[in-house]
Amino acid sequence: MGLVSRSGMIPISMEHDSAGPMTTNVTDSAILLDAIAGTDKADQHTLAQPERKQTYVSYLDKNGLKGRKLAFPTNYMAKWGKDWEAPATEAMYLPQSWSRPAFDTAVKKLRDLGAEVIEIDIDNCEVLMEDDDNYELAMNSEFKSNIKQYLDSLASPPAKDLAGILHLMKNCPEEMPSSYEGMKGMETAEKTGGVEAPEYAAAQAKVLKAKEVIDACMAKHGLDAFIFPQNTEGWSRAGYPQIVVPLGFGPDDLEPIQLQDHPAHQTYNNFPGQPFGLTFAGTAWSEGLLISLAYAFEQATHHRRERKPYKEAMPTAQIDTNI
Repeated sequence: MGLVSRSGMIPISMEHDSAGPMTTNVTDSAILLDAIAGTDKADQHTLAQPERKQTYVSYLDKNGLKGRKLAFPTNYMAKWGKDWEAPATEAMYLPQSWSRPAFDTAVKKLRDLGAEVIEIDIDNCEVLMEDDDNYELAMNSEFKSNIKQYLDSLASPPAKDLAGILHLMKNCPEEMPSSYEGMKGMETAEKTGGVEAPEYAAAQAKVLKAKEVIDACMAKHGLDAFIFPQNTEGWSRAGYPQIVVPLGFGPDDLEPIQLQDHPAHQTYNNFPGQPFGLTFAGTAWSEGLLISLAYAFEQATHHRRERKPYKEAMPTAQIDTNI
């Protein structure tokens, strides 16, 4: 967080939101990050970033894994058991049993590419775990305050604050979210005292301990980065970078799970051939190193090419054709 300005974006939490590339491959991510990274007085967090001495494209190195020390934190993953039985309704975000063999193969590949991969326990790991009331309180409090700041910045805002947005949605059926869950989250945020409330300061202080936990673990074990199946919300708490590259696809017999039923929005989780990824996660301002690690793995595996995307999802232009 703080590498790319969030100015103009509808916020959830200006203390935890981050912006970054979502691209077909690591090369495109590096090109795009070179274009969008930088300081912006409208986003004070960007003023803390160190001076960049090289482009992110220059980190694209097929030998980027040689001599690097990576760690897989077993106690962080223990929440889902040795077979990674995370709730199937969260398969897009959490590891599943069917992704374990591919991850184990990836660890072997990382070692073949010159990396040292160790299994460790993270001290005070509970600070990084997702089901934490402090994190939820901090995010909801920030959303209530940050959405008002965003609305104040608009020339013709549809409402003055979160309460106004809720009133608008309740009185305009066409503005209602596709499921009550979306509105319930906003109602919960509205009940907080915002960032001025004393309970927010206490909760946020506990959430930001994630930085200390991650940095202490990396120093203790001399790590360059961590690896995870899928992504990890623990790093979002710290505002630290992650990069996800394709690792494989789920079984063809995965049963789709309907998350909500709405005439305009029928969403599902789990589906045949569902893609999943390998995450490299680091400390503050380590984006260049993470790009190097991810690129080396991507170029040695090309998992994305194991299945063809739907024709409708195929890009019709590349970055270099539009520059």
